[in-house]
Amino acid sequence: MYPRKMLRDDGLGPGEVNCLANMCILSRADNNAIKAKPPSEYKDLMPDGAPLDAILESSVATSTLFSDDFYAFRNERADALAAIASGLIA
Repeated sequence: MYPRKMLRDDGLGPGEVNCLANMCILSRADNNAIKAKPPSEYKDLMPDGAPLDAILESSVATSTLFSDDFYAFRNERADALAAIASGLIA
């Protein structure tokens, strides 16, 4: 969800850049449009009127994504993904 190039340029290693909490399914066209932009910038590329809350919910993400604080986002999303996984195996 944070562009890998951006994170690598910020000095993060492969373990942080490629963590499960940072992954999402994205079309090639969208990925090419985003390139290395931080989330606060690529948010502006979303179509006007896009259902942002629904998009974030379906991606197991919150608006923390757009704060450009990778660690806060990663930790929040990792907790949410872990809760979902725990519910599936309970």
